[in-house]
Amino acid sequence: MLVLFGLLCGISLLWVPDPGFALSRTARLIGFLVLVTIYGLIFMHTVAPDDRLVSIMGKMAATGALLAILCLGLSFVFVVPGKDIPDAFVNRSVVVLCLSGFVFSAYLRCTSWPDLVKYGLLLALFAAAAMFSLFSGSQTSSVALFCGVAAALIFNIAPATLRRILISAIALLCFAMPLLISALVSLPQSLFASDFLQRASALERLRIWDSYLTLVREKPWFGWGVEGSRDFEAGLLATPPPADTVLSFSTHPHNALLQIWTDLGLAGAILIALLIAMMGSRIEKARAAARAPIYGLFVAILATSAISHGAFQSWWLASIGLLTVSVFPLAAARPTTGGQEQG
Repeated sequence: MLVLFGLLCGISLLWVPDPGFALSRTARLIGFLVLVTIYGLIFMHTVAPDDRLVSIMGKMAATGALLAILCLGLSFVFVVPGKDIPDAFVNRSVVVLCLSGFVFSAYLRCTSWPDLVKYGLLLALFAAAAMFSLFSGSQTSSVALFCGVAAALIFNIAPATLRRILISAIALLCFAMPLLISALVSLPQSLFASDFLQRASALERLRIWDSYLTLVREKPWFGWGVEGSRDFEAGLLATPPPADTVLSFSTHPHNALLQIWTDLGLAGAILIALLIAMMGSRIEKARAAARAPIYGLFVAILATSAISHGAFQSWWLASIGLLTVSVFPLAAARPTTGGQEQG
């Protein structure tokens, strides 16, 4: 699926408005997809790690989490003071910290450590993540943390059949992003008047999303090409919008799923939806103890992608890649006896 997506990105260079810029972005994207594909193929032919290796990786995850919290704390001390709003570096760091908590949780739940130690560390990590999220004012990290924790709890108690249904529903919702945005735009603005949504610039974000829907309607099948949505000029539209319409374009739609529709159209949206469904199916084969946190990571990444970052931003793709690779060793179930996991 990644290969097909990479091919579609490359082919889209034939009709993208700015082929020079799109070429550099596409080259990096295809290189990234090739590395992920190769790593995935190698991984699928490896043996699941034993408990000793999982315990070592759990300790490494704990150490990494503590170092990340320390570095992020120092960034608040030396970067934030004197600024009304933390800069992009701090906000992005908080997002990655919140997402990393689910990786840490997956390894902790697979160790043989006492439950008091496991859940004490988990509570400490998520409390720190929540504190940084609230202190930074990063609404994106708050949404990611809430959605991820909620998903982990739901998937932890849901039976296998319900988990598969939920994954299909999530893939369908991601595919139907233009319809969801159309529904949100039609809601009364008073519903977005809460302090949290105002600080998150929810109404401005809705206007941006609604503007990019104009691009989807004009080229619904194969889109405008990779990064064709970046700093879009309204003059490129074949059908000018009504005179009283004010279009608001940005460096990207601030919704990766909407950007896929904008840049690659229905073809790209189908591939992404299938990829999401396949990833969910793969998580189902993970170690039982690690499954719920990995589902939490999965949903948190999708939630973040749907409200904030661009689909082809290098730092965001690299973050997703590192977080995903981090749980690969847990995505292979342990050897089974009589259909049940050992130990």
